[in-house]
Amino acid sequence: MDLSTFNTCVQGFLARMALHSAYERGDTTRIKRFFKTVEVGSLIGGLFMAVILVGLAISMFLTAYDSSQEAARNVPVIPAAAGAAPVQRVIDETGFITESCAERIADTLEDIADEYNIQAAVYSSPEPPHDVYDLFFSTDNGVVLYVEDHENYGFLTYQSRDGLMDIFTRENIAILDEAQTYLAEFTHDRADNAVSDFKDGLRRLFYGAEQKSRSAPFEALTGVFWLLMAVVFYFVVRAMIFQIVGLPVRKKRREAALQMMLETAGKLQT
Repeated sequence: MDLSTFNTCVQGFLARMALHSAYERGDTTRIKRFFKTVEVGSLIGGLFMAVILVGLAISMFLTAYDSSQEAARNVPVIPAAAGAAPVQRVIDETGFITESCAERIADTLEDIADEYNIQAAVYSSPEPPHDVYDLFFSTDNGVVLYVEDHENYGFLTYQSRDGLMDIFTRENIAILDEAQTYLAEFTHDRADNAVSDFKDGLRRLFYGAEQKSRSAPFEALTGVFWLLMAVVFYFVVRAMIFQIVGLPVRKKRREAALQMMLETAGKLQT
């Protein structure tokens, strides 16, 4: 038995003792007050639990709505072919990218080319974005991740050409940016993290809508479940409170018990 259960049992015992004491003294006012207090307390306790579960249900309905909106968005098409690889994968003007980190970035970019047919490269610099596309590509089917990297923060922009116009739209870039988690943190692995997050963003961009279309019905059903549980737990909590203090759960029986105690206590008082 944990401490909260023990405290609940103690409180229930004290409440029963208070009712018994009032009954023995024939104090009908205290008896009525006791029944009224328990009635109001059970109502508040039941409503409190119900409100929590209704709030949980609402959050699930909102999640289902967001999922349905995500599922309804226009999903870009993965390019049919990756096209020519960039002249080089990584250019670092910051000095933050180590040799091992550069190799890891290049491997991730090659994975992106294999999985999504998108040739990408990284330009890391402390300078504001300027056009560096031609340093990497001679065709219009690539994208450069320009990481403006500073000591304590960073920014990411995408430089692409007409070959990937349908992918790097404003709406799709917003989805890609949502996957970026390390740009605003103090780290010297910002470029590496930006590339791995870019890969996660592409997965969300191309496959996120399909995943949300499958999860939305389940989330809506979960919301319905918590709504039903709100009703169930309203009555369960009330019943538990009545049982703890020793009163009948059914209202008619409580009223009959109150009436009997008042009549008996009134005779004791006289």
